[in-house]
Amino acid sequence: MFCLKKKSSTEQSIKYIARYFVNLSKSGSKFIGITSSGNNKELQFFLCRKICKEILYFNSSVALVDADRNTLPENSNFKIISTNTDKVDNEVIMKILELKNKYDIVLLNVSSVLSNISSLDYLKICDKVFSAERCIYTYYSDFENTLNKLKNNNLKLSGILTIT
Repeated sequence: MFCLKKKSSTEQSIKYIARYFVNLSKSGSKFIGITSSGNNKELQFFLCRKICKEILYFNSSVALVDADRNTLPENSNFKIISTNTDKVDNEVIMKILELKNKYDIVLLNVSSVLSNISSLDYLKICDKVFSAERCIYTYYSDFENTLNKLKNNNLKLSGILTIT
């Protein structure tokens, strides 16, 4: 007799998100932006890294561009690129856009649009925009303000990634 280890709901959610992103890339949406209405940068970066690791299981190449940090660990099987959200210029945008030709999927992790207006400039180059929200910890007013800022900048939220 053998016993199968049950995966946590968070692990299952990350697998589902990775599968969804792979399917999006096959339909032409290769560049995915991830923001949030809160300011939990560590948790959002952790989520992005986990999604990238799962995407690799689908034989897809993936790059993670993290606009929240200046330095990042490079001990991953996928490419991690860091930039500073306060310095958005055409050169930085062009370097990020070049990744579309090298990778099947590019995840762009940016700060909350409520705390950093430059995040909107990054999100404008994305095919799809998702918001990573923590269950129970996200304030409705912050989420509503995030939606309004996105809408006022001609950006549409494609979905919500819930984090427990």
